[in-house]
Amino acid sequence: MRILILASRTAQNRAAGFNIRTRFGFCILQNPNLLFKFKLNSGVVVW
Repeated sequence: MRILILASRTAQNRAAGFNIRTRFGFCILQNPNLLFKFKLNSGVVVW
C-alpha cells in the first residue's frame, strides 16, 4: 500500500509542477532572468 501511495504522490507532484509551470509561464516569459532559477526549483520538486 505504501508503494502505491508513494507512486500516486509522485504523480500528483509531477502534475502540480506542470500546472505551476503553465500558470507562471507567462510571468517567466516577462522575466527571463528568473527562468534558470525556476527550472532548478521545478526540477527539484517535480523530479
